[in-house]
Amino acid sequence: MAELYKHSGAVTLTGTLMGLVAGGVAAVALAFVYTYAVVWIPFIYVNFLLTLIFGVGVGFAVAAGAKAGKLRNMAVAGLLGAFCGLLGLYVAWAIHPMAQFSLTPEFDPSKLMEYMGAVYEKGTWGISRSGPVSGILLGIIWAVEAGIIVLGAALVPPGRLGDLAFCEPCDVWTRVQTGVRTISLAGVDPILARIGEGDVAALRETKPSDAADAGYVRVDLSTCPNCANSAYLTLTLVQKKVDEKGKESTEEKAVLQNLVLAAADVGIVKEPAPR
Repeated sequence: MAELYKHSGAVTLTGTLMGLVAGGVAAVALAFVYTYAVVWIPFIYVNFLLTLIFGVGVGFAVAAGAKAGKLRNMAVAGLLGAFCGLLGLYVAWAIHPMAQFSLTPEFDPSKLMEYMGAVYEKGTWGISRSGPVSGILLGIIWAVEAGIIVLGAALVPPGRLGDLAFCEPCDVWTRVQTGVRTISLAGVDPILARIGEGDVAALRETKPSDAADAGYVRVDLSTCPNCANSAYLTLTLVQKKVDEKGKESTEEKAVLQNLVLAAADVGIVKEPAPR
């Protein structure tokens, strides 16, 4: 029966602290950049993109710190991201008086709430000639903004770390070899089904993809750098797309994620693709 890798769920003090520190530093730094950019750039679509970059940027920092500290609990990684996202949102609001009105930053929670209340009533920007946005509409915009930042920061760490495999005996992350081989899509579905059931030798029946193919299956191999006991196979469907302007792009979709391999299976995966 095929077995897929699952994280142990280990929570390390180092990973927790490093995730918090990296995420916290990123949250504070990005809060300054974000707040001033939003004040200076009066375009709502650009501001939406900046909001997304803010949240995702914090999430990437948390993920990097958590990975360096060998955190393998995705729920905790997500909570660390959410906390740092909230921190970034708070700092962004705290320096808003300085960015918007050249006033002293306000980090006192009660006074900051008073400031937000005043902005809620009067508004500071508008999307038409009817005047600044305020009241309920502004509150909705704030809620969407907060959701994007916090959710972005919370979802990125599990997304970044969830597909990585860890060698518990050696206490290290595995190393990923991307594109060990590529497989033609012609008649490949039955073979992929067999591989998914643990028949790695079925790879020998595949054909290599051609450069002209519109799609192919990429074979990735994750192995422990210190031992031969942790090895995992990932299959990804890669499809090439060409838009109306002739610009080419690719879309990737996981077919099989981190299938546990026996030592003998690693040699099969690394064999030259049959012609």
